[in-house]
Amino acid sequence: ERTKQVEDAMIELKYENEERRRTQEELYDAKNELSIALKKEIELNELKNRFISMVSHEYRTPLTVILSSSYLIEAAFKKQDPAVFSKYTNLIQSSVANMTKLLEDVLFKGKVYSGKLNSTFNQFNLSDLLATIIEEIRAIDKGEHTITQMFQQEKSFIDADEKLIHQIVLNLLSNACKYSPAGSEIVVEIGRASGRE
Repeated sequence: ERTKQVEDAMIELKYENEERRRTQEELYDAKNELSIALKKEIELNELKNRFISMVSHEYRTPLTVILSSSYLIEAAFKKQDPAVFSKYTNLIQSSVANMTKLLEDVLFKGKVYSGKLNSTFNQFNLSDLLATIIEEIRAIDKGEHTITQMFQQEKSFIDADEKLIHQIVLNLLSNACKYSPAGSEIVVEIGRASGRE
């Protein structure tokens, strides 16, 4: 009887040891998962901080232009100099356009990162949209680059998210202007992929 009791106790102890080992493994796995999650959170916070810093820096320049231009307009108005007046109103409008684009970029990226970017498909003319985007970029670029549109078809209707396509092409062209030497030509060419309708 005592032997049986000892055997039962041993079985129970073995079971408890197995449970303890399993619990320790689960705790170890949970600790690893928490460490990975914490590391990702730290990296995400660093990215957010860098992004906020970059946006703040990008906003500071057009705001400075707007502020200084407003003072110069005031002085030009007092002197009744239309040429100077026009020059600085154009600067203000250009800076506002830059800030609007920056804000749209921030909102767009925020939606992408949060997974809240919804697509709404509709039919629109890609050639017309491209022409509109090029005009927007020309206004922002202030004539520093020659932007040429090469499109295979005059009228091309597609089914897609027009706002999303607008944002993507605008970002691509904005980066092309930003990183291309002044006076260079930027060519926008759109065509159908081979083997597709």
